[in-house]
Amino acid sequence: MSESEPVRVLCMEDDVGVARLLERRLSRAGYSVDLANDGEQGLIMWAAASYDVLLVDHEMPVYSGLEVIRTLASRGPLPPTIMVTGAGGERVAVEAMKLGAGDYIVKDADGGYLDLIPAVVERLLQQRRLVDEKERAEEALRKAHDELEMRVKERTAELEQANQKLSQEVAERERAEKAARASEERFRQLADLLPQTIFEVDLEGNITYVNRHGFEISGYTQEDIERGLSALELFCPEERERVQRDVQMMLMGGIVHDNQYQALRTDGNTYPVLTYCAPIVREGETAGLRWIAVDITGQVWAEEVLRDEEEMSRAQYKGVPVPTFTFQRKGAHLALVDYNDAADAITGGTIAKFIGTAARDMLRHRPDILEELWRCFRERTTIERELRYRFEPDGEEKHLAAKYAFVPPDLVMVHTEDITERVRAQEQLSRNAVELKRRNEEVRQLAYVISHDLRPPLGNIRGFAQELARAMEPIGSAIEAASPHLDEEQRSAAITALGMDVPEALGFIDYSLTRMDHLTGAVLQLARMGRRELRFERIDMNSLVEATLNTLAHQIEERQVEVRVGTLPEVVADRTAVEQIMGNLLNNAVIYLDPARPAQIEVTGECTGDGTTFRVRDNGRGIAEKDMDKVFAPFRRAGEKDVPGEGMGLAYVQTLVHRHGGRIWCESEPGVGTTFFFTIERCTPDGANDTGAR
Repeated sequence: MSESEPVRVLCMEDDVGVARLLERRLSRAGYSVDLANDGEQGLIMWAAASYDVLLVDHEMPVYSGLEVIRTLASRGPLPPTIMVTGAGGERVAVEAMKLGAGDYIVKDADGGYLDLIPAVVERLLQQRRLVDEKERAEEALRKAHDELEMRVKERTAELEQANQKLSQEVAERERAEKAARASEERFRQLADLLPQTIFEVDLEGNITYVNRHGFEISGYTQEDIERGLSALELFCPEERERVQRDVQMMLMGGIVHDNQYQALRTDGNTYPVLTYCAPIVREGETAGLRWIAVDITGQVWAEEVLRDEEEMSRAQYKGVPVPTFTFQRKGAHLALVDYNDAADAITGGTIAKFIGTAARDMLRHRPDILEELWRCFRERTTIERELRYRFEPDGEEKHLAAKYAFVPPDLVMVHTEDITERVRAQEQLSRNAVELKRRNEEVRQLAYVISHDLRPPLGNIRGFAQELARAMEPIGSAIEAASPHLDEEQRSAAITALGMDVPEALGFIDYSLTRMDHLTGAVLQLARMGRRELRFERIDMNSLVEATLNTLAHQIEERQVEVRVGTLPEVVADRTAVEQIMGNLLNNAVIYLDPARPAQIEVTGECTGDGTTFRVRDNGRGIAEKDMDKVFAPFRRAGEKDVPGEGMGLAYVQTLVHRHGGRIWCESEPGVGTTFFFTIERCTPDGANDTGAR
């Protein structure tokens, strides 16, 4: 291959679309690309033409990629070869590398690996050019050495005949050594241009040469080499024993299969490298080793991220508590290809036998569901509805909330939720609504009594107490004027009564009236909450919680509280009511934190079959078991009374939650923390219950 001719690449790929994408990527990078649609055609094309790079997909008809590489390897050394495998194909890639492949690439779902291929091709070509140059240099050295040996022998023979030719032979030898040094210098100049680390080691393990990139990435300098630097110092301490063992094996002519190590910089940081090693031969004897170390940090990181994401995604799918069934387009059919643990449980373990079965066969008795599956796939949309379904012939018919979701490029995931109990509870909810209406009327009557019958007498008491306080001034003046006519005991009793007893009594009366006024006000507020007309609207709960936390910013900063808010679902509810609910719960979480440990508050939420559940968790003082029945009771406060208030906040919250058809409860442990849960019933923007069939 001359520098003026384009690099010829043969791509063996049976997927026509992927093959075209490979051709376009490589053509844009300046390569000449030929395509083979299977391994058999690829071997024929390889035998008929000359190619510089081979790109082989493992999964192909007739011959797999591994069989192609094995066949070509049996005919002689492989060209720069890249094995392309699917996810989990690392074993195949390792086998390909053993056979002589230069590198491998793992296909990802979004096609990002296509953008990596031109760079991998270029890297392999650079490595091959480096190897060719090294081989040419070593060949030149060997030829020079052999020629020198021959001339020395010739000169020795001639020396026996004519000693005068000795000086000419010495000069010839010096010229040959100079040529060898020049060749070595050219090699090192070339090595300094490469983006990989190249270094040479003598038989004692000391480094004798490092190229420019090696100095830059390791942090060492030429002075370090001159002072004496062991090659083992380029690797992590835990790797050095393996490196030393591998070096001994290579010096004895063995092959090291695992040539990936953790390299060490002078600043203590580490990075993964892939190494290639060959002996340095001078005058027929091994003089040391020459290493190439390729930094593969990006590749290792990408592989770890991909592997972690795949494992996490699979674990999350299997562990999702919502029964989920996955269908995939297979030709003209949608077939069941996967299900999670919850789906296995809801079907009584019968779903496994349907893996790979076409949906039309599974749902022969339910054409409505089959049509929805296909509509979801055709329109690439999401469909939600409620339905009845019997998973087993003799099983109970269940009420399900089903959600069909299209997942590109060819999947439909069906999420189901058993809402049988919820549907059965609808009648009970209707009966409860009648009872709630009756109780609300009782509360309204109580509020009327408090407003019209109880508060006026309190006002009278306060007014006459104030009159009594004003009357104390003339009485005091009269007693002061009469004091000369009183004996000492009478004077002392009058002063005590006017100066201490009466003011103290009036103070207690005022405090008690204020307390009573606050209590009656709290009862009225509770009654008004039960009667106020709710205005339903769609609420962004993340924005609402953020605004609530802003009002508590000073207390949160002062107490150094770590607040975590998850992705909260939207609700349809009365904004003022939800602001009061969240405000009370978050305020309580802040004021009842435990100063003995770092403060944490977490707000999360999730959609359920008939509404939305929110959680406000803290690691505060906690609530004792004996006080749990006081939590939501009016005027009842759990634990120490060291925080001011009437004990009505959670009673208000409970009333507002009940107005939304929800419920509220808490779980707590003293010294650990408390979690409040509350639900908001699913409603339409006009406030109507939204649990009907779809």
